[in-house]
Amino acid sequence: CGHSAKEALELLAVQWFDCVLLDRDLPGLDGNKVCRRVKATAATRDIPLIMLAEEESCDAMLEGLGSGADDYVLKSSESDVLKARLRAQLRRKQFEDESRQIRLKLMATELQATEARAQKELAETRAAHSDELARKNRDLEAANQELEAFSYSVSHDLRAPLRAVHGYSQILEEDYAASMDDEARRLLAEVRKAAKRMDNLIDDLLAFSRAGRQPLQTVVVNTRDLVQEVLSEMAAEYPSTTIELLDLPDVSGTRALLKQVWTNLVCNALKYSSKKPAPRVEIGGQRVGAEIEYCVRDNGVGFDPRYMDKLFGVFQRLHPEKDFPGTGVGLALSQRIVIRHGGRMWAESQPGDGASFYFSLPVDPPL
Repeated sequence: CGHSAKEALELLAVQWFDCVLLDRDLPGLDGNKVCRRVKATAATRDIPLIMLAEEESCDAMLEGLGSGADDYVLKSSESDVLKARLRAQLRRKQFEDESRQIRLKLMATELQATEARAQKELAETRAAHSDELARKNRDLEAANQELEAFSYSVSHDLRAPLRAVHGYSQILEEDYAASMDDEARRLLAEVRKAAKRMDNLIDDLLAFSRAGRQPLQTVVVNTRDLVQEVLSEMAAEYPSTTIELLDLPDVSGTRALLKQVWTNLVCNALKYSSKKPAPRVEIGGQRVGAEIEYCVRDNGVGFDPRYMDKLFGVFQRLHPEKDFPGTGVGLALSQRIVIRHGGRMWAESQPGDGASFYFSLPVDPPL
């Protein structure tokens, strides 16, 4: 669409394209730099980008993919190969767009249910005498049951097409494997991988929804035992990571919910530090005034503090999923649980210098 890097970037700024074919050796500017600029711009980062190159070099390919390219194709390749790769990227983008619409509809439904429940609670709270208070409790319980039933229904209705996708793709793999080339098998694997990710998204969304309604069952939680239990479930996947446990004071709270918080924070620390030559995770806590403050610190990729406001949002990711898989719900869920316990959560980081995630819980929890 452009004869130079400048023309291509100017055109992308004013016109939408389904896919970008980028020459690695553009006149006037290196193709990798153009790729990074495209992927760094909010309006264009989701457009599939295929990089075309003259030389068959592993280093050049890795550099191109590292710059953000979604695929890397040699100019000497047959036109059918390029067409197939182009179709694959368009199908992937279509599936991502459809998944995003499903997520938005699910979130809109949850927000509507939350707003309706809040309005009902406010109206009932204004009632003064005991009969009104008793009725409020009955209605709240019924609303929670209805929302729970609704969540189950949404989960079932969304999972039905996912099971179909998984089932038919498995049939294709088992019955037609001999007639498929490597590219077809790779695309089929991507379909199944995307369906699995959508299934995980549904689980996380339901957990996020329930975290705001689940009653607290406050007990004294042995934090060190809880953290060691979390580590025993995931540390084996990261054998090269050094994990240091510092002082971890006990706290009062709902053990199952606090385990979810620790699971999300420790998993993130292990995941985002895993690509470092000597990954390290430090976990500790201390009493600060009327609160107990915990910290999970790693030496991983970190994040830009300018995007701190997005950190605890649902589906907000600061790193590409292809580099660090995840649903983008874990931190939002953790923050909601901490707030339910009367606490707060925050983070500190710089790109490339690791990250520190903190949360505090009151010494005397809310009733």
